[in-house]
Amino acid sequence: MLEVPATVVRIRDRLLEGGFHVLHLVGHGGIDAEGCAHLVLETTTGEVELVPERMVAEIVEGDLSLRLITLMACHGGASAGDSPFSGLAPQLVRRGVPAAIAASGALPVDAAGCFTEHLYRHLALWGRVDAAVNEARQKLHLTASDLPDWSLPMLFMRLEDGVLWQGSETLGGRSPAEWIRELTSARGRGSAIELQGIETQMGPLEDVDGDLAMELFLAYRAVESWDDMVRIYDRLPRGQRQLPAARQQLAFALNRQGEHQQAIWMLDQLLQEVGPSHETCGMMGRAYKDLWRQAEQQDRTILATGYLDKAIANYIQGFEIDWRNGYAGINALTLLDIKGAAESLERQRELLPLVQFAVKQQLRAERPGYWAHATALELAVLGGDGPAASSACAEALVTMAEPWQGVSTADNLRLIRDRRRARGVVEPWLDQLIAELSSLGNPPR
Repeated sequence: MLEVPATVVRIRDRLLEGGFHVLHLVGHGGIDAEGCAHLVLETTTGEVELVPERMVAEIVEGDLSLRLITLMACHGGASAGDSPFSGLAPQLVRRGVPAAIAASGALPVDAAGCFTEHLYRHLALWGRVDAAVNEARQKLHLTASDLPDWSLPMLFMRLEDGVLWQGSETLGGRSPAEWIRELTSARGRGSAIELQGIETQMGPLEDVDGDLAMELFLAYRAVESWDDMVRIYDRLPRGQRQLPAARQQLAFALNRQGEHQQAIWMLDQLLQEVGPSHETCGMMGRAYKDLWRQAEQQDRTILATGYLDKAIANYIQGFEIDWRNGYAGINALTLLDIKGAAESLERQRELLPLVQFAVKQQLRAERPGYWAHATALELAVLGGDGPAASSACAEALVTMAEPWQGVSTADNLRLIRDRRRARGVVEPWLDQLIAELSSLGNPPR
């Protein structure tokens, strides 16, 4: 249960704690005069905030454990325009949620309660969302056959068979929960070899529960075993391979392998199919950034300039899609600073206060994550504020969840340091921060 205020950021932060399969949202919804659907949430001060359908989808994007969103808000399942993906629930499924349930009109509170009671009872028994929705609608019809309420709940899904999760059968004599505990322990020790041993004990991945296979996929990411990530992706259940979040993670791994163009192709496919998101644009920016550095090392100045401009454009687009996400914003600021042209520095001055505000909002969360502190660190470095940078670095180090995060931040700081040294600016405190982040980012294998 999320206590008030129910803000966009607090819902997102709660989901980031991980492990949630179902998100049940109860509230008001509607469609404005321009044909855009919205969900009614709150600001931090308890005032009304009308969150548009695109932003509602951004709240849950990238959450690989989330299987179902039940949206008990009026008109949550209604089409809000000419596009088949317009509306709250269609947008959620378009952005990668396996299944979403919502009402096509104004569903009375009593009817919503009756529907969800039967929905979750049958979903817990069967794990099939399509069968559970049908049964819950039937119970609602039998309860009040003279009312049209039973026809209002609608199911939107990208699943082929309606199966949200498998039962709790054992694999190799252990339950999925026991396997996940083993994966978590090996992941915490940063051991790819240990993870490979666990994978061998599991047996053929074709027999492994989809969620467990996804846990293995992400565990390899945590220990920076990109080859294993790519290999596991090809053996995930087809339904999970098609999830935008899984495809983003594959592109992430390919880019870390050095397959930058293949990663860009995959992300471009996602942009065409699903539309732009801060996550996809941010990853696209990173791939072009790596290509820029590669071209610079080869002394291909014109090509490097083209890649740098592409990286900046994608990072800015990602930030403009969701200004609450400081990751894309800080990367745009850093690359604009590195480019150094007059128009680039002017664009940097325009974006700087927006990124600063976004980071302040992230740091006000109950448990700010690594990227919030890392972004605050990079902002302090760009501003030349050594004490503030050291403080933010300390916070980032203790919230680092995966080694590659520190490596990524240290890499950005090196770019800033090297460009400043070329301009004759030497900051010894920056060397110390890079060393700290790099040492934790490369634990013993």
